[in-house]
Amino acid sequence: MAESSSRRLFIGNIPFTATTESLSSFFADQGLKTVQNVTVAGDRSSGRSRGFAFINVDLAEEMKALSINGAELESRPLKVAVATSTSTPRERPARTGAESEGAEKPKRRRNKRRTSKPAGETDASPSASPVANGDANAEGAPIATKPKNKRRRNRKPKKSTDGTEGAAPEGTAEERKPRERKPRQPRQPKTAEEGQEGTPKEPREPRAPRVRKPAAPLVVSLKSTVPLVDIGANLCNKAFKKDLSAVIERAQEAGVKTMLLTGSSIDVTKESIALCQAHPGLFKCTAGVHPHHAKDFTADSIAALEQLASDPSVVAIGETGLDFNRNLSPREAQLDCFEKQVELACRLKKPLFVHERDAHADVVAILDKFAGRLPPVVIHCFTGTEEELTAYLAKGYFIGLTGFVGKKKRGEAVRGFLNKLPLEKMMLETDCPYMLGDDSRTDAFRSRNEPCTLPHVVEVIANTLGVPMETVATATTKTSSKFFGL
Repeated sequence: MAESSSRRLFIGNIPFTATTESLSSFFADQGLKTVQNVTVAGDRSSGRSRGFAFINVDLAEEMKALSINGAELESRPLKVAVATSTSTPRERPARTGAESEGAEKPKRRRNKRRTSKPAGETDASPSASPVANGDANAEGAPIATKPKNKRRRNRKPKKSTDGTEGAAPEGTAEERKPRERKPRQPRQPKTAEEGQEGTPKEPREPRAPRVRKPAAPLVVSLKSTVPLVDIGANLCNKAFKKDLSAVIERAQEAGVKTMLLTGSSIDVTKESIALCQAHPGLFKCTAGVHPHHAKDFTADSIAALEQLASDPSVVAIGETGLDFNRNLSPREAQLDCFEKQVELACRLKKPLFVHERDAHADVVAILDKFAGRLPPVVIHCFTGTEEELTAYLAKGYFIGLTGFVGKKKRGEAVRGFLNKLPLEKMMLETDCPYMLGDDSRTDAFRSRNEPCTLPHVVEVIANTLGVPMETVATATTKTSSKFFGL
């Protein structure tokens, strides 16, 4: 039997707001490149996860995946272990010898219960004859019959009425009478004179309802004196459906004046346009198909995107691009979907909002096909290397930074070469509800990032570059406003 090339792992203690995409993104940031079949156990009624999931990784990355055990995702230490069972049934061992030749299997012996013969009927076999067995005398004395089943084999033979062992003589045995049982009398409670109290016990007081520890209040801990632009907010995500108005209030309190809603599919783009129309002046949006959804991209998708892009709320084409890290869609489908959206952006002369994970060379190759007529390009949520940053800047592309730059370990490399990125080529985004940085003041937002945390991204960049927050805020807001025509 051939060994499987992948290992099924159990992931426990995941946040209740975790999704397939958020888990895939987390493992990608941990350096795992072969994660597949991410399955989150969910509750259909509430739409939330049930706290655990399963993933598949190649055997070559099994130990690396197991080493993630204890790593925190939204302040929850994950539990990573090899799954004890799989969804595929075990294979049966191959038959050998006579079984493989179709030989008949030996039959199992079955214990047949003896059945009693009708009165007057005897067995014709010699072994069953009373005389042959020596169980009867010549005068027709009563015969001690064999027990009917195993339970009666060890029973002693009945005594006859004359005191001898064996069955009672015919006509003299007394008929069995059913044993008379006295009806059970109800138990009477004892009185105090008899040593116990006769009064019933008092009922117990009901337990107090279990009070859960209240969640930390969602408070804006850092405000920007300069108006900010969040170029990537997934506010149409189901995580914001219950309290979107409060999310908007906190964003405005933090100094975020404009938010660009990310269109990751045809349906999400329609929802984003509706939200922009409900809040004119506060929201703008993009129109596109994310590489994760490239498998659903059809010939009609481009026509639908072109029609949606005609709305005044749509200021860019995207989120589009390539994701060869999670590969939630086949690579061929991603390449075709990306190239057709780049062509649409060139035709409509709208900026490109690009997603890239482990596909730097392929993204640049496709964009180079449209050199000379390519619109402005921003690489959204940059998490790459210094060499990739240098190549993007050499092409004239802009760079979007998220809370990833504020993560202590995972963002350390980006902070190391952040001084190579000019402020006039930099834009800011939260990519909420994902990509929250490591800051104790934003712990209340671990389960769901919000636009109100954007000033913390400004602070990390300012501290890394050694400049005031106002300098970073002013430069990025000016760049974003000019890029998207706000």
